[in-house]
Amino acid sequence: ADKMTHYSDDHTTHLDQPEYQSFSGQPQNQQNATPPWVVVAESGLLSADGKELQLQGKVSIARAAAQGVKPLQINILQGFFNLQVDAGVDIY
Repeated sequence: ADKMTHYSDDHTTHLDQPEYQSFSGQPQNQQNATPPWVVVAESGLLSADGKELQLQGKVSIARAAAQGVKPLQINILQGFFNLQVDAGVDIY
């Protein structure tokens, strides 16, 4: 994220321009690894436990092409996107 602001009262983190990457669990250095899903938004709110990421504004979801994997690009021009994750969230 370009900017992250953590609030100690409710332990949420507010994000400007967050980028979330989701990997399939295969090693990144493996030649035939599936490319990650990349989700970018105008703003976001990370829950206190790190398991829910709410994205707002323009949201882009993409995955690059790879062997046996078609590329995908989804653009949401304005809205609210709720991302539930199993193992916490890494924000870039």
